[in-house]
Amino acid sequence: MRFFKRDYWTKNKIIAAIFIVVAMIYFLPVCYTVCVFFITGPLKIKRQEKAMRDPAVYRPVGETLALYCQSDFSEFSEDEAYYFTLGYKWLPDELKNLHKYGRITLKTNSAHIELGGGFYHYGYAIDLDEVTSTPETNVWVLTQYREAYPKYEHTPLWTFSMDATRCLSEDELREKFNQPSEP
Repeated sequence: MRFFKRDYWTKNKIIAAIFIVVAMIYFLPVCYTVCVFFITGPLKIKRQEKAMRDPAVYRPVGETLALYCQSDFSEFSEDEAYYFTLGYKWLPDELKNLHKYGRITLKTNSAHIELGGGFYHYGYAIDLDEVTSTPETNVWVLTQYREAYPKYEHTPLWTFSMDATRCLSEDELREKFNQPSEP
């Protein structure tokens, strides 16, 4: 009789082991996806944020944003407040190499590039320094920002000047608008 009980428990252990192995195989992709998302996602964002602090990246981005702010988008916007959102094709190439998605929010005296999504956003902000600017020269302040609950954290990167008359021509703007939207 004792032999029968041992055989019964061994049989149940084998069935339980098979069930666990099948469950692990079934749920492994889900576990793997969750681990990849929560472990590698933040590390990738940190690497991108670090690369964005490189002068070889942020200087061309700053000049491009200032050029967009000084250009006349009024023909393409019906908004009297002159608040404009530009898609991925408008991102400088230096950022397209770092991130696949992004958008630019543009005004005449400031602009933001927003990257990321979901619960975490980061990017660049540029503002016109109206105190030190002159009618001939605009002075721009470029910062990197990231979400830091409960507000955004801004890190100053570069203050530079640009000729106030420098801008994209109407033809250059039209050509840019006619480019395909997706990379």
